Amino acid sequence: MDIAIDIGNSYTKIGVFVSNTLQEVLTVAVLTPQTAKELVQRFKPQKIIFSSVAADAGKVASYFAGTTCVLFTQSTSVPIKNAYASPQTLGLDRLAAAIGATAQHAGSSMVIDAGSCLTMDFVQNGDTFIGGVISPGLHMRFNSLHTFTQKLPLLQPDGAFAATLGNTTTTAMIAGVQLGFIEEIKGTIARYEQQYGQFKIIVCGGDSSFLEGYLKNSIFAKRIIYSPHLVLMGLYAVLQHHE
Repeated sequence: MDIAIDIGNSYTKIGVFVSNTLQEVLTVAVLTPQTAKELVQRFKPQKIIFSSVAADAGKVASYFAGTTCVLFTQSTSVPIKNAYASPQTLGLDRLAAAIGATAQHAGSSMVIDAGSCLTMDFVQNGDTFIGGVISPGLHMRFNSLHTFTQKLPLLQPDGAFAATLGNTTTTAMIAGVQLGFIEEIKGTIARYEQQYGQFKIIVCGGDSSFLEGYLKNSIFAKRIIYSPHLVLMGLYAVLQHHE
């Protein structure tokens, strides 16, 4: 039994792997020393790998003293080629998701991570991370409208919204944010296809279920794989690579 931990901006996801299979996923707001102790006592993992985009990685590693622990950093050996021009600035969650994609699909793939930020990255031939785009995530777009204006309300995504325009301030905001979000994704897929040909589209992140509702009838639907725990799967692949 092994454990992969993804410490993100909003919460921490913990994946428990048994015989190469993701058996259980736990989510906590903050990974504390007590949480780490309980994980080790409950699952008795052989190895732990973790990645952090928010917390002090060295401090987190101390929580698992006495357990074989791999800290995933930009210098960690990985099972794919990283062709990013500035690999030391590449977000670890983006790299881990790309590695997870190669574990699911041997050919080229586009990884859409709809989380705090929206990232859309391309993995060529199943073995080379090329790069991609970063833009505000769905909730960040709603928050920015409220934060940087005097009167616009703070809204939440509405997966049932189907209109092409809004006839109130609230529905106009929902239409603007959500349709803009979806059209940005569709447009990026189309641009990548012009350059690289067809590929699999692998979607993960907290808003992946929202995307599923909007993309299920798109021309890309048959090539989309929804994999909400892609980052955890990528971290586990890195852990196996170290064996």
